[in-house]
Amino acid sequence: MPTRVALLLLALAVAGVAGCRSGTPVTWGAAAPPKVRPDIVDGRGRFREILCTLREIRGALPDDRPCAEALVRFPDEPAATGAPVASEPSPSRRRIIVVPGLFGACMRTWVTVYEDARAHLERLGYRPALIDVSGTASSETNARRVRDVVLERSDVSPDEQVILVGYSKGAVDVLEALVRFPELVPRVAALISVAGPIGGSPLADGMAPWRRTLVETVVSPSAAVVGAGSRA
Repeated sequence: MPTRVALLLLALAVAGVAGCRSGTPVTWGAAAPPKVRPDIVDGRGRFREILCTLREIRGALPDDRPCAEALVRFPDEPAATGAPVASEPSPSRRRIIVVPGLFGACMRTWVTVYEDARAHLERLGYRPALIDVSGTASSETNARRVRDVVLERSDVSPDEQVILVGYSKGAVDVLEALVRFPELVPRVAALISVAGPIGGSPLADGMAPWRRTLVETVVSPSAAVVGAGSRA
């Protein structure tokens, strides 16, 4: 195993063990309910309705959890609408493109982001893809990468809209791309944030100085080397 890869794994292991031994554990019960602005449609109830219905229709997938366990329900969640849920693949031409998060490129040798989910989408007739961004690069740098892939990638036709799925920091990178490159907006049908720090990140904000130094001096340089040279 290359020295830099070994250092990366050791650093992550040390940080993880130290994190488990100190501080207050983060639990779902301790999470604060999201604050929804009055000009934003709260779709939590409808999302739960769609997810749970599709799970019943299509059955459980590997590593699946019951709907009640997969989604946190806060007291202010709107009720289900009772509207029909379409179970067939969408007839519209839309690509589903995933933008990975922090250190996603570093771990590509061992695991690919949403590999099983993308295979499931292919079985349903969709054409998912993955944008190879650098998890340790700035959002400005990754925003340019998102823009170039969506607008210039040969297998994304000009009449085709995309659904961008931003995982963790990938959600911030996508938002930066939409703000920085207005020409991208007409090509994007939707942005889906999965564990994205849209309203900030308590994990990052509360990070101890020594852990931040560890990430900046050991993990980030190693990850940049491991993930170098890969393509979308």
